Amino acid sequence: MHLYLALAALGLVAVVAVQDVLVPALRSESISAGLTGPYHWYLDASYLILAIALTTAFLGTGLAGVLAGVSSVALILTAVTNTFSTWVDGFTNGQHAKWHSIFTGVVFVSALSLQAVVDRGAVAWTLTASNVLAPAVLYLLTRNSPNTEKVGVLILCLWLVSWSL
Repeated sequence: MHLYLALAALGLVAVVAVQDVLVPALRSESISAGLTGPYHWYLDASYLILAIALTTAFLGTGLAGVLAGVSSVALILTAVTNTFSTWVDGFTNGQHAKWHSIFTGVVFVSALSLQAVVDRGAVAWTLTASNVLAPAVLYLLTRNSPNTEKVGVLILCLWLVSWSL
């Protein structure tokens, strides 16, 4: 199961990179913009595969399993709120973007909490610190939210790979 998690995390990074190549306009947009682009189903599928892998990899591990489950559900809801934005707007009075942002925040907070609970040593802690500091520094230097998000997701996926191997 752990190899599956590593492959799922790398798959998400690969899908984001491929979308940026196939749809040049997405290079300067957030990953979330890809959820409404022409290849959105690839991103939706990679979110779903990662959510399943994350949940199964941490199944039965107490608090880590709960945090992985929360992150997985929030990851799926992040995709749903953008992919089906018109439908979600009907439930949220036009607030799909707000809910998308909330679920994205839950993914990151629960994933960072998972990193703290699992404690896989110095390499993992370096990635954990990088996952907080690198996007923050990048944003302060560039004021570019899409690149900040992509760096945060990349480092988070690298942590999942390092945990899996």
